[in-house]
Amino acid sequence: AIAGGEMYFVIDALERLMCPRGYDPITALHGGEPVGRRVMNFLGNSPHDLGERSGLTDFVLRREWRRMFGGVEDEENDYPTSSNATNNSNASNDRQQAYGAKPNLIRREGLLSKLMSYGLSHNARLNAVLSPCIVVQPSQQYKFESSFNTASATNANDNDNNNNNNKTLEEGTILIKPDTSTRFFSDDLQHGLCIYLGLAELLGFDLERDMKVTLYVVRRLQRWMGKEFVLPDSRDDHHANANGKGAGKVKLVAHAKDVAETSAPQAFGVETIGDLKRFLELDVFGERRTERAEGCLMQSG
Repeated sequence: AIAGGEMYFVIDALERLMCPRGYDPITALHGGEPVGRRVMNFLGNSPHDLGERSGLTDFVLRREWRRMFGGVEDEENDYPTSSNATNNSNASNDRQQAYGAKPNLIRREGLLSKLMSYGLSHNARLNAVLSPCIVVQPSQQYKFESSFNTASATNANDNDNNNNNNKTLEEGTILIKPDTSTRFFSDDLQHGLCIYLGLAELLGFDLERDMKVTLYVVRRLQRWMGKEFVLPDSRDDHHANANGKGAGKVKLVAHAKDVAETSAPQAFGVETIGDLKRFLELDVFGERRTERAEGCLMQSG
């Protein structure tokens, strides 16, 4: 759900915006290994396929074209409508159903999920890796999700477990809690998932709709870490104002208190596609690219 159903939208939109047509440095290697990539391509689940079916790539291209050439700001009409829209009264609702992440967007999703689950559960290399957890002494005050031989324990402030009652531990029960100091948190969260959320936000995606699984994972793990890499609530700008980011449209990544601790573009002041292009053009050697390109052209004759 996170890779094919969310991150592929971001990959496709970025490549269509930033790369010459026909150059696909990321999508050409999507999936990381050849068998899975060929299966996804055969089923029509490549980044290009999903970006096109979701309508998000088309939305991003239209939005950037407006920015560059001064079109009228009308985001509502940038989204594609399905062919069954018959009048203006239902056009807006039709757009809401015609674009973005939605159920059944990934073809054969159930089959692919089962294959992925089987592969991961039977991967000897992954099974040999210790879970990023700390053993908790039973004397500490924690609420438990279960009283099996190995129970998951989280702090009582964790909202996910507020509805659970304290349970008497069975003899031999081991309590564990997440070790947020490991690389599984610091690397994968701050310098992995947060990058995709930041890119999706500057592309103009609705994170609550188009990246909801990724957003859920980051919000849950950041609570365990005591951090705020994304705003915990997008319904108001209370947190943004409290963080000194000002009023206006709420930006879940840019307005977060601890975004500077991530590798999201917003941590470097990059909040738009134009900012991203200028950022990527920076050269540590101060090279004058225009003059060099013109010199090459002059010598080509």
